[in-house]
Amino acid sequence: MDFEPPIILPTPSPPSTFVNILAWILILCGGLATCAAACKSIMFFSPFSGEELAETGQIGEFSIITKAIFSHSEYLFLLALFFSLAMLIIGIGLLKRKNWARIIIIIAAVLGILFDILALVILFTLFPEMTNMSGGEAIAGEIQKLLNFIQAVGTAVVIIFLAIHVFIIKKLCSSMVREEFQQMSEFRRRKSWE
Repeated sequence: MDFEPPIILPTPSPPSTFVNILAWILILCGGLATCAAACKSIMFFSPFSGEELAETGQIGEFSIITKAIFSHSEYLFLLALFFSLAMLIIGIGLLKRKNWARIIIIIAAVLGILFDILALVILFTLFPEMTNMSGGEAIAGEIQKLLNFIQAVGTAVVIIFLAIHVFIIKKLCSSMVREEFQQMSEFRRRKSWE
């Protein structure tokens, strides 16, 4: 009787701290954002509709972007709910070292860069129009100061997010992280053969 030695599977390399931290951030933020988006969607769908605001004529003087935001805001909340749920699921996939999650995060970071650029455009087109909503010149001056502050802080936040997105893309495309995901995939495939 022939004796075959047991097959010893190579264990994958220890998980990288960066991927673990990124996965947990996605899981926590995705969970909180899902709760917040669900509450906002429920609140926005029940008593208030963006179309009602459009019918009042108060947004008649605004640009197409502003009108679209107010007219379709309930869909924006549903979209936020969808993306926050996706963030939660992708975070779990990343924690389990699923390569599809890594690829989706890279694509999301690239889209995040495009969104950051769009956010800058909105900051500098939507906010100046909001001063037209004020009642008098004294109020308009105060509102303009506030909006200038919000634009400055918003621009700083967008620049920070741009840097974060670039950093995430660079780390997840690194050979070390790619190899870690490939080893885990190979380990799971071999283990399933047992």
